[in-house]
Amino acid sequence: MNTMEAISWFCGLGGSALGAVLAGARVIAAIDYDDWMLASHELNMRDVKAVNFDMQRLAKLDPSTIALARDLLISFGIANPNTWEGTHVFTAPCPGFSKGGRMNPNDPRNRLIFAMIPILAATPKSRLIFENVPTFLAEKYKDIHTELFNGIRELRGYELDRHFLRRYVLYGPDYGLFQTRKRLIFPIMQNGESFPNPPPKTVLDHRVFSDAFGPSFVDRDVRRPPMTRLEKRLVKYIEPGGDIRQGIERDWFVREYAEENGLIGRSNLLKVASRNAPMQTVVAKCGANISRIETLHPDKRRFTHGEVRRAQGIPDKWVVLGSSAKAREMIGNAVPPVLLKNAFLSYIPKCD
Repeated sequence: MNTMEAISWFCGLGGSALGAVLAGARVIAAIDYDDWMLASHELNMRDVKAVNFDMQRLAKLDPSTIALARDLLISFGIANPNTWEGTHVFTAPCPGFSKGGRMNPNDPRNRLIFAMIPILAATPKSRLIFENVPTFLAEKYKDIHTELFNGIRELRGYELDRHFLRRYVLYGPDYGLFQTRKRLIFPIMQNGESFPNPPPKTVLDHRVFSDAFGPSFVDRDVRRPPMTRLEKRLVKYIEPGGDIRQGIERDWFVREYAEENGLIGRSNLLKVASRNAPMQTVVAKCGANISRIETLHPDKRRFTHGEVRRAQGIPDKWVVLGSSAKAREMIGNAVPPVLLKNAFLSYIPKCD
């Protein structure tokens, strides 16, 4: 049996490429535009060719972008893109679709998803695995969906709609991840192929915080964003597993802060992780005064880089280059390898 070849587009730190490798694929190239990401990727996955390329150059379909995609693929060692039957792993940036990015339909980064169209056109026998946040399927992006799904239909001959794709939202703890991360991961198949089912759950009993960070855990990267005096006061009376409501009940200062900032009646804010449940989704950036989606460690501090890495399923031994803020961004934005691995195994037929 031949080894399936794969290419990681928007490779980031390397989570998607590692997931493909764990599924048995051979990743022949990893593409991104950020030097720190590429340097970290190359350091931790030495057998993968790291390529600096601005994917905006492919974000529309015309003869020039198809030709550019074909030239890129040839430079990766693919002799004939027209007959290549490998898999593209396509993890376009999600800030414009995410809650953390305020779900902005006009974010210019949203257009980067269309780079997959000339790539698919240049490799008519390939398959592709698309990964993004579940809110990508929100109604407010219907114009983007229409344009993307029309392009896929013209190239591959089958219909897609966001209601059908909701079944491809994977929940991290169902696959052994330590955090409640959800990701939309769906395949784009060859012409005539039936659409595969989402990957089955691999874990029935979800792993909790204490499983990830028990006595055997050795934190190899203890850097963490600091807490301000204001933040420390806001979380003083919040117990592990609790949120701002506990502070409002016990501290007049927190109550006044919540009233002034429109937080009264809202739960799941200023949240502290429980030791007996999976972690909340980790974030890539820690904003001032604790962002609305950031969750703190049970010890009422921000998570270290090593802890976030463990929560993402990134190997503890990997080296992440760059400043503390840059490293945190790369780790938080990484694709959990275990999710990509299970998607790859379920979506991509084995090569004979």
